[in-house]
Amino acid sequence: MSDIIDLKLNEISWDLSIANQDIQTVSGIEGIQQHLRQRYQMFKGEYYYDKTRGIPYHDDLFIKSPNPIIVDTIFKQVTLDTPGIIELLKFDLDFDRTTRELNIDLKVKTDEGEMDYTGIVPL
Repeated sequence: MSDIIDLKLNEISWDLSIANQDIQTVSGIEGIQQHLRQRYQMFKGEYYYDKTRGIPYHDDLFIKSPNPIIVDTIFKQVTLDTPGIIELLKFDLDFDRTTRELNIDLKVKTDEGEMDYTGIVPL
């Protein structure tokens, strides 16, 4: 079981989630989903204390013709390196060239059970 507890963030604004004048916390599968989403949004070099963390968007994705194998590998590795995620059960990436969005659809085994995740990363 995952004992990760984090501050809950509003899924639209990424502000702290507050209910009844209390800051909300998140754990379990919901916490793993939030952490995964945060990891997908972190640019390599953005984290002050560890410049190696994050996705190399500028090097491998924000280029004229990104290599789909490299992109797939990067996102799979970020997913598997997320605390609480044990195994990839399904992993699909779909790049929409018109909107320049990367659609992620996955299913993973976590230490809390199975988890589905669908998200969009604007490129």
